[in-house]
Amino acid sequence: MKHSLLYIVAFATLMICGGCQNDGNIGDLFGTWRVDSYERDGAQVEIRGGATFSFQSSVVNAVLTVDNYGTNWSRFGSWEQPDDKTMRLDFTHHDDNTAVGTGIYAAPEWLGMTSAEVMTMDCSINGDEMTWTWTAPDGAMCVYKLHKTW
Repeated sequence: MKHSLLYIVAFATLMICGGCQNDGNIGDLFGTWRVDSYERDGAQVEIRGGATFSFQSSVVNAVLTVDNYGTNWSRFGSWEQPDDKTMRLDFTHHDDNTAVGTGIYAAPEWLGMTSAEVMTMDCSINGDEMTWTWTAPDGAMCVYKLHKTW
């Protein structure tokens, strides 16, 4: 009987902790979103490998998988969504060992993003699909289509 009760308590604890999100529920953005397409001024830009954005708390992790062995480039920034039609991505962070826009805090250059400023994008979410529209500093119109993977 003691063993059964122990298993029930352990299972219940795992179920409760398994549903937790760091710093609370951030809604539909929580998880990983694959970049299905990237357009710059209407022209499709090839993304070599698989690009994703993962959201948790106020942190965003942009990853490019560069080969079949799982080698990847990873960048960290912050994000905020002040309303349901706006997304702000901020890759202007640094630490004691890196300057702004370098190392793991640099914007994902494979997606034409910048570390020179906080990027404010028009955002549209429809279920598991999200579209960002952003005007780059050089005036180019960039459109990103993402799909939630989990």
